[in-house]
Amino acid sequence: MGLLSDRQLIRLKYFFIFRRFPDLDHPKTYNEKIQALKLIQTDPIFSELSDKFAVRDFIAEKIGKSVLVELYWQGKSARDIPFETLPEKFVIKCAHGTSFNIFVRDKAALDIPETVRTLDQWMGVDYSIAGRELHYRNIEPRIIVEELLEDPLFPVIVDYKIHCFDGEPDFIQIDIGRFGDHRRIFIDPKGNRLDFYMGNQPGYEGMFDLPKPERLETMVGYARLLSAGFPLMRVDLYCVSDRIYFWELTFTPHSGYNFFRPDHEALDRKYGDLIPMPKNAVP
Repeated sequence: MGLLSDRQLIRLKYFFIFRRFPDLDHPKTYNEKIQALKLIQTDPIFSELSDKFAVRDFIAEKIGKSVLVELYWQGKSARDIPFETLPEKFVIKCAHGTSFNIFVRDKAALDIPETVRTLDQWMGVDYSIAGRELHYRNIEPRIIVEELLEDPLFPVIVDYKIHCFDGEPDFIQIDIGRFGDHRRIFIDPKGNRLDFYMGNQPGYEGMFDLPKPERLETMVGYARLLSAGFPLMRVDLYCVSDRIYFWELTFTPHSGYNFFRPDHEALDRKYGDLIPMPKNAVP
């Protein structure tokens, strides 16, 4: 993949998934526009806000420190992590990419040498290469250790991913049971169930209580403040025991390889129409 230009790899990967080449010069659909945005969103602000450590200052300024998960440690070498002073439960993350997470629920059972080896590997990864999400290219690799959030109602904490278009929240992706029996539903900002899916996860049909309306409204309000001024942003939040926590910001959800159901073509175009492209934005 490293031998291909950014544009070449994006075109080939898009064709492999959707069986057609994207129109990067005049993008129209949701996924096409994400491909184009990956190539042109090179302003430092996109790197700063995708950096899981640096973004904390932005979040504190915009919506307050109370939504930040407690930070136990941050640094550039896994060998410097003070395991002996950490609590029994915590999360280890790398700040320069997605899915670089280790959830520790019992420190006594943690294989520290293996953990260090894994982190060393992740720290050497240029996350921008696989999908050519260029804003990840300038993030300084860093390890952060944070509080492990747990929800008394679910074995795995529930994710609320608020998809915002031109600063306006449109739909919310709720992920239940990640890293296990992963299921997903979609609601609108008022909490009404939507009848489409994005991704391969089955829908959640069990008893599921949404947060109190005022909490949902607050999360949507936070997402509106954070996404203002950006053509597309996904704001990931948690709500545990009536308290809201920030997780991350994403400018190119699933790297622009999102598959809608039941009518992919119509929904791909519908949500593409909501993304304003910068003038003369040809990658």
